[in-house]
Amino acid sequence: MINKKTALIAGIFFTIFVFAACGGNNSMTNETFTKKPVSQSSTYNYNFRSFELDIDTVDQHDAIEASYEKEKIGYEAVYVNKLADINVRNAEALNYLEPIFSSLNIDPTTPDTEVIQRVSEAFGGVDYTDFELEIEFKDGSEREYRSTK
Repeated sequence: MINKKTALIAGIFFTIFVFAACGGNNSMTNETFTKKPVSQSSTYNYNFRSFELDIDTVDQHDAIEASYEKEKIGYEAVYVNKLADINVRNAEALNYLEPIFSSLNIDPTTPDTEVIQRVSEAFGGVDYTDFELEIEFKDGSEREYRSTK
């Protein structure tokens, strides 16, 4: 009988150990899994900390929206392009945004008209009716760019 009791107690402790190790109370959210760790996001070396773009076209309000914000741990990113039927967040959004951001070559001294031209071309929103962009550059300066046609 002692062997059965010992086996039963050992089984109970083993079960408790397995549940504790596997995280029986899973408090992680989807956001935890979609945020990129800092070690991976540090390979993205943009000239800005945050980027908030909204482009309207004749046919579509909020046709193109892009946002990126570098955080202490990782980043948040959103890319919506209604013209191309794209609506993605975080790592998937950065798959679209990274090549665009890398090609922009803008800084706080770039003239407003050049920034608007480069960004609208890069995002495929050249035929915009309303263009709004807010950027916080790495040096801490914040700039707003607005244009209507």
